[in-house]
Amino acid sequence: MDTAISDPLVGRILDQRYLVETRIARGGMATVYQALDTRLDRTIALKVMHPAFTEDADFVNRFIREARSAARLSHPNVVAVFDQGMDDGTVFLAMEYVEGRTLRDVLREHGPLTPRQAFSVLGPMLAALAAAHEAGLVHRDVKPENVLLADDGRVKVADFGLARVASAQTTSTSSALLMGTVAYLSPEQVERGAADARSDVYSAGIVLFELLTGYKPFDGDIPIQVAYQHVYADVPAPSRLVPGLAPQLDALVARATSRDPNLRPADAGQLLAVVSAVHEELTDAELDAGGHLDELMAGPGQPEDTMVGGLLTGTWSATPATGPDAGQLEGAAAPGTAIVTSGLAATDIELGLTGGMLGAASHETTIVPRPFGGPDRIETKANGWAGAGGPPRSGRRHGDRPPEQRRGAIAIAIVLAATLIIGLGAWWLGSGGYATVPNAIGKSQAEATSMGANAGLKIRIAPERVFSDTVPADRVARTEPAAGEKVQKGTEFTLYLSKGAQLFRVPKLVGLSREDAEAALAEANLAVGEITEEFNPSYEVGEIIATTPVAGSPLPRGGAVALVISKGADKVPVPNVLGQQLEAAKQALTAAGFSPNVVEEVTDQQQWIGVVFFQDPASGELPRGSQVTIKVGTVPQQVTVPDLNGMRVIEARRALRDLGLEVSVVNVGGKNAHVINQMPSAGTQVPQGSEVTIWAL
Repeated sequence: MDTAISDPLVGRILDQRYLVETRIARGGMATVYQALDTRLDRTIALKVMHPAFTEDADFVNRFIREARSAARLSHPNVVAVFDQGMDDGTVFLAMEYVEGRTLRDVLREHGPLTPRQAFSVLGPMLAALAAAHEAGLVHRDVKPENVLLADDGRVKVADFGLARVASAQTTSTSSALLMGTVAYLSPEQVERGAADARSDVYSAGIVLFELLTGYKPFDGDIPIQVAYQHVYADVPAPSRLVPGLAPQLDALVARATSRDPNLRPADAGQLLAVVSAVHEELTDAELDAGGHLDELMAGPGQPEDTMVGGLLTGTWSATPATGPDAGQLEGAAAPGTAIVTSGLAATDIELGLTGGMLGAASHETTIVPRPFGGPDRIETKANGWAGAGGPPRSGRRHGDRPPEQRRGAIAIAIVLAATLIIGLGAWWLGSGGYATVPNAIGKSQAEATSMGANAGLKIRIAPERVFSDTVPADRVARTEPAAGEKVQKGTEFTLYLSKGAQLFRVPKLVGLSREDAEAALAEANLAVGEITEEFNPSYEVGEIIATTPVAGSPLPRGGAVALVISKGADKVPVPNVLGQQLEAAKQALTAAGFSPNVVEEVTDQQQWIGVVFFQDPASGELPRGSQVTIKVGTVPQQVTVPDLNGMRVIEARRALRDLGLEVSVVNVGGKNAHVINQMPSAGTQVPQGSEVTIWAL
């Protein structure tokens, strides 16, 4: 399917500068595209507000504030905002394009991290937030989806779309609207809709908890349940889920996520200093506890530690997967990586507020269930956390039963167990232990996930997306194993989401021969469209004059490109106009398609006065519009000889030359001689250019 059909923005050029190439993500407020800045010839991320919001001045102003807020930040760990504009009602931001993966992708693929790995991401993230807090800005939506891990090791914080000037410390423009992601909202955001730097600190503490455990601290069937837990329950210690974590980590999470904002670090800079101090206190064994260190080791032996001199360097130590297809056209991601960009509004959630209480339900846009593995579900109780098993049931203990009853119960249990084992074995050897892979092609991620889970398969979302000419973007394009295969239950069911039809850029063809142009189109996976021929003196016969669409335009595989081929110059015979009157000669040349270049030349031959006596060229063929030079005889201009008697020689010479006359001097009186005679005499009419002789004494 052509992406341009499913998304009308693809292929458009916004603000006469940004060529929209492909859609990356779609969220509640905006859609993010990969685009080409045609002026600077660089790939960027373009965040475009949904048309439904462009008529709402409130949302437009929020979008513009995002650009102004983010553009004020200049920090290596902050995604840069380049430009903001509006094109025929389309409001957009132009931002830095980051190729790599999100922190959410890492957690989804690897589960919890070791403290050392968590610090290597948390440090750069806090450094970016500290820069924002120092500039008076609050992010308001800190979460793993907004932490980007670039392929070159950089860590960048994206989507300051909810940022506000900290000094204002107000709710959103409407008191009935709260922006954020419910799993990371601070209590004060839930209760009052207010946020400052300490709110970002709380969210960062939730992120740290998730990095160390692989789970969010609070869960619920609807967002309001999660929100209430932020307000009325303390975030539990990470060591409850991952035994062996150092007490300092529990204390760090507790301090960052205190329900009282005054008990948290004042901003991200202070939290970064606390994190650095905790890192210095922990031993190597404590830094490498928990997580899946064998999966994310930076190299053999001791894992890379990005803590240097008590401060974090701002890079991610885990090396992303690469492959032979890295760097394909249109920014195709290498296997094992996912292209991510700034401004991923797909995870933004809007919650209705009534009287400070959450009303409408909401959900996170990206949910990857773990149908197998992971710790037991932990629920929040009034007095803390408890395992899913709950307290022991009341009743008689085994020791209270008479021995005869105990022996009878044991015998019955043995018989039942043997029967159960035999039955389960037969069931397993039959069909109960196997499942048929469902056909999830064309389904949404949520639908495919549900289908796989119902079949008893372990769901995995591939980080890389694949091109598909038949499956729309964001739908399942391929699965491993394929649909219809019979596999053991618990087998990993990998879903590959579609990027839509692969688009190819029209190559530069102008000036090439037809043969070379056809070869270039075939190499670009495009086809030759309609061919027309035109005369053009600037291009040789057979060379390409123009293409439709123009070079750089995106087309799907096999898309047709129309060619205009030069027939060379349009040559016509040159008429011979020698001996013709001037006007007749000019008309003849113009009618033949030429531009006459007339040169008048003084002549004393009467027959050439007003008549063409020279032509260049006088015959042959020339390209239409060429210039033909003709010469026409003219009568010399008549001038009156002045009276020169009594003038000094130098004065007489100057007077004659000013009139266009030649001078011949017969001087017998020396340097200061005066004119005593002239020929022709004063008052005589002579042709311009004639010679006048003077005698001086």
